[in-house]
Amino acid sequence: MNDDTLYAVALNMLPHVGATSARLLMGFYRTAKEVFSLSRGELNRIFGKRDDVIEAIANGEVLRRAEAELQFAEKKHIRVLLHSDDDFPRRLNEDDCVDAPTVLFYAGKANLNATRALAVVGTRKATSYGQDVVARLLADLAKEEVLVVSGLALGIDTCAHTFSMKNGLPTVAVVAHGLDRIYPPLNRNLAARMLQEDAGIITEYPSGTPISPGQFPARNRIIAGMVDGVLVVEASATGGALITANLAAGYHREVLAVPGRIGDKYSEGCNRIIANSKALLVESGDDVLHALGWERRSTRVQQQKLPLQLSADEEKIMAVLRGQDEVTMNEIIAKSGLPIATLSSLLFELELKSLCRCLPGRKYKML
Repeated sequence: MNDDTLYAVALNMLPHVGATSARLLMGFYRTAKEVFSLSRGELNRIFGKRDDVIEAIANGEVLRRAEAELQFAEKKHIRVLLHSDDDFPRRLNEDDCVDAPTVLFYAGKANLNATRALAVVGTRKATSYGQDVVARLLADLAKEEVLVVSGLALGIDTCAHTFSMKNGLPTVAVVAHGLDRIYPPLNRNLAARMLQEDAGIITEYPSGTPISPGQFPARNRIIAGMVDGVLVVEASATGGALITANLAAGYHREVLAVPGRIGDKYSEGCNRIIANSKALLVESGDDVLHALGWERRSTRVQQQKLPLQLSADEEKIMAVLRGQDEVTMNEIIAKSGLPIATLSSLLFELELKSLCRCLPGRKYKML
């Protein structure tokens, strides 16, 4: 077991020692191991009257916890990345990111240091408009070698990861808990799929960390720091996505936003930061490329697609959806005459064929 990794993990497990303090200590001392070699008098000078911190270092308990965490990581094929490692997200080591973690736990295959990296964030209560925007923008960025970073939350985050993979773009989820669990539970299947494809899940939290509301804003600073720009798609006036946008601006990252209709609750935040010149307006993939100074790497050629072969029952469903903005499950049952068990399975197959999409409230629309 690597001593540098063991002591770095232990340093981040000390009570009341946050990421900023850990970075300061790692800047002052050559290795984390040196901190654990200090005398009580020297520790007192650093940590003042924090007896709990000094005792945690002196009694060795935090080192035992760190050793158990490294064993868990090895068993689960989780990489432990120190801020000095080549594979650590290099953007987090820039001078502006003074509060970035010094240790990250990463499961996945995506390159965390891709030449181009974009965060896509937004409300957990995405509307059909927001979902369509994410789908269109990421389709337009297909083949542009952009790493898409988001937070694995419901809504826009889910769309960001899903449509990235659909368009062959690598994607990474930054989560606010240890990698012994997935939150929200509804995204367990998405997370499992991400670990099988060119994607990944990363966190600063060790296993067994209880989920706490305060960890989500802290998670957002990693999302903002890992990328060249943050794109906000649908956000209320006080949404968590705006926290990420503000953090990004503080890190001197570009902030982009998609406008929405006046009066829509989940467009209010985007419209406001555009109006206040805190974000650049984005309507297309070309807008994203231009805002971030990226040249288009590919001229996408429309490939002629062979017509999909649909079963008679699938044709019945498509006939109901055709020409309609949204159709409820009950309407499809009534008009197609198909039993609900059969219908659910067929709708899932049609989604996989990119012929329809499930909307909130179990409504469907044709693509």
